[in-house]
Amino acid sequence: PLCIIVSFVLAFTVCLTVGGLWVKTHSYIVQPSVRFKYDALMIFETNQTSKYRVWSTMASVNQLHAKHLASVDISASEQDVNSDGKIDLIDIECVVAGLAGVKKVTALFAFDYELAGTVT
Repeated sequence: PLCIIVSFVLAFTVCLTVGGLWVKTHSYIVQPSVRFKYDALMIFETNQTSKYRVWSTMASVNQLHAKHLASVDISASEQDVNSDGKIDLIDIECVVAGLAGVKKVTALFAFDYELAGTVT
């Protein structure tokens, strides 16, 4: 009986020190690789009812809204602040010419998003 009690106590002690018999949860943090695809759609709503302007990098959207196109100058820069080889900051600047009374802007930008390694 003493051997059985010692083996149970030893097994219980080993289980407590190593964190259990199996892992219930496991998590880790990975910084994704994000790139701006330079595909964008912007809709500018003005103070006048049913008056809007559209700007897009997609030809089909521009053809659909040909009478409502806006003139937009867009620039984007990607910065790796901590020099780890992954983009930390994407700065997108849009300058709209000849458009007054804008009350709302809806913007849609496309990005490539990738996680390194395997996710289980």
